[in-house]
Amino acid sequence: FIACRQSCWHVEPACLTIRQSLRRNFFHQQKGAGALMASSGAHASSANGTEQAFTTPSLVLNIDTNEYRPQLDRKLERLQAMFSSLPPSGEALPPLEVFESAPKNYRMRAEFTCWGVKPQAGKEPDVHFIMYDSASKVKPPPMIRVDEFPVGSKLMNELVTLVRQGVNKDPQLRERLFQVNFHTTQVGEAMVTLVYHKKLDDLWQESARKLRTLLAQAPSTHGHVPHVIGRSRKQKVELDSSCVVEQLTINGKVYLSKQVEATFSQPNAGMCEHMVSWAQTVTAGSHNPAEAAIAAAAPPASQAAAEHSAAGVDGSGAASGTEPAAAQTGQTAAQEPAPTDTTAAPPPPAAEVQAGQVDSLGPAPTGSTAGAAAAPSPAARANSSNGAASTSSSSSKGSHDLLELYCGNGNFTIPLASNFRRVVATEVSKSGVEAARWNIQANKVDNIFVARMSSEEFTEAWKTRANKKRLEGLDWSQLELRTVLVDPPRAGLDPGTVKLVSEFDRIVYISCNPETLLNNLKDLMPTHKLARFAAFDQFPYTHHLECGAYLVKREQKQ
Repeated sequence: FIACRQSCWHVEPACLTIRQSLRRNFFHQQKGAGALMASSGAHASSANGTEQAFTTPSLVLNIDTNEYRPQLDRKLERLQAMFSSLPPSGEALPPLEVFESAPKNYRMRAEFTCWGVKPQAGKEPDVHFIMYDSASKVKPPPMIRVDEFPVGSKLMNELVTLVRQGVNKDPQLRERLFQVNFHTTQVGEAMVTLVYHKKLDDLWQESARKLRTLLAQAPSTHGHVPHVIGRSRKQKVELDSSCVVEQLTINGKVYLSKQVEATFSQPNAGMCEHMVSWAQTVTAGSHNPAEAAIAAAAPPASQAAAEHSAAGVDGSGAASGTEPAAAQTGQTAAQEPAPTDTTAAPPPPAAEVQAGQVDSLGPAPTGSTAGAAAAPSPAARANSSNGAASTSSSSSKGSHDLLELYCGNGNFTIPLASNFRRVVATEVSKSGVEAARWNIQANKVDNIFVARMSSEEFTEAWKTRANKKRLEGLDWSQLELRTVLVDPPRAGLDPGTVKLVSEFDRIVYISCNPETLLNNLKDLMPTHKLARFAAFDQFPYTHHLECGAYLVKREQKQ
């Protein structure tokens, strides 16, 4: 269920019923789920099945921002203890680079179960949202009413109030409603998905349009009108669009990111910016060996510790679209962001930058902050988005090529492309591939080839130099894949993929589970050295802690 959720359940809405029943047991194990569940950070299951407290649980509906730094320190202490024995004898861990989250309003998306859709006799309707306390030993877990969601973005909280207001006033919206999903951005675009146990008819669409007008009153939309989407068994109703366009600032440059409803995107936008900026920085040495040595060099431990202890905590961060305060203890992380080379004005609404159905690629946006050109013809679009024109500009980029397994919508792919001659990225989800190609064009990148296939399929084709239809246009003889980027699920890399990545000179490993990361790194220590190590507090007040590891191949002994 976890493995297929990105490419299956959103295609077949009937799976939503199964998903609803499974999520209580699996939610705390899913990547990015911890911050949603009340008190979900109580325990983390270790690889041997025992439960180990990573940090004291904190109810995400009643957070104390003064507790942010202490809870992070506890997680960091445990992380460093876990990895202390990783380096071989005579080596030491590189200084830990720490990236803090905004202490509140950092989460861009969330899902809530609805309660009270059947009004009691003689009483006004009182539809409200609930979460389940997954840390409770009571079965089924207790329900907790959600009137405010302090970890959610400001826009999300405004929409929660307005959705309740609209649903309580309109029986068409209220009847048999069982779940509402919110997806917001730093620039004011948003999607609200209402999931039902009934068929959605014309009357529902009329009510949904009224709800959309109501949602446009949210102050944090900045002029954008939120999209309203309806889902039911074997039915999906879009009033206008089912995607948003986010802006992410990566090392001072603004990138556009199309995010499609019901597909994965990083929930903490501010932390996403930190993760991608870090990955871009550590791979900056792909141009030549001298730069590689500089990129791999971590700051002195004393400097890292001093910067971490001196860093402050600010509540602005991701919710307001600005950089969250961070205890950035690495040499690169501690630097002030470079001035942006674009004007950070909100992009046009998704309805304006997308033509036709959401499952089509759609034209690249015009007049956006990324300065994208008008969309080419479908034939030219297919060629350009798969890197057919990359050879013309590859000389100004890195000295070799990057392989990224499971690239999603190109979140890491596009910013890292400037460090390499070419990037070959794989993704199994159709909607993910389409969003990635849209983002490639929108950001005017011409050296990326996206293949819709699994890592296993690509590996087999790469080893045998097979000519597959989905690899049409990829010239094996011109590829020099020496760096690989992996961002696996909580289970980590399987033994076959570990063997595959061990053949690369450089490995960028983004992990959402420190325990499986540790196991994988132990297998890679004979061939690689850990050069950079980072911690990203993706989900404050929970046990979750994401990590970044940059490994370089050891010199072969004669």
